[in-house]
Order: sequence, then C-alpha cells, then structure tokens
Amino acid sequence: MEKRLQNSQTQVAGLERHLREWKTKANELEIKLRAAQKGPVKLDSAAKAAVVGTVELNALKDKLAWSTKELDGLKATFEAQGQLLAEARKR
Repeated sequence: MEKRLQNSQTQVAGLERHLREWKTKANELEIKLRAAQKGPVKLDSAAKAAVVGTVELNALKDKLAWSTKELDGLKATFEAQGQLLAEARKR
C-alpha cells in the first residue's frame, strides 16, 4: 500500500513538472506570436509563424487540459490511498 502511495506521489510530481514546462512553452509561444504580429517582418513570414505558433499553442493547451485532468485524478487516488493507509495503521 505504501509503495502504491509513493508511486502516486511520483506520478503527481512528474505531471506537475510537465504542466510547468508546458505552461512555460505556451507563454513563450504567445510572446512570439504577439511579436510576429507586431514586428516589421514580411507579412507572409509573420502569418506563417502565427499559424504554426497557434497550432503549437493549441496542442500545448490540449496537453495542459489533459494533464490537469490526469493530475486531478492522481491526486484523488493519492488522497484515497492515504486515507486507506491511515485507517489500516489505526487497526
């Protein structure tokens, strides 16, 4: 039981790390998109960069949404396992 609890903790920590990385990447892409839309570059290259960046940003947002759901599920499992472990120790 304690081993499963540790595994859940490890999974939660890993997902939280991925969420932070993806949020950072999403922020960087948003900054690049804004710069591409405002900058004095050729319209075609700015438009292409904006489309590519938007696709990447949307993919990252999808990953963030999925990972957040996964993280919430793991946290719920983690809490339930912790409660079961606490009850088992009382007995």
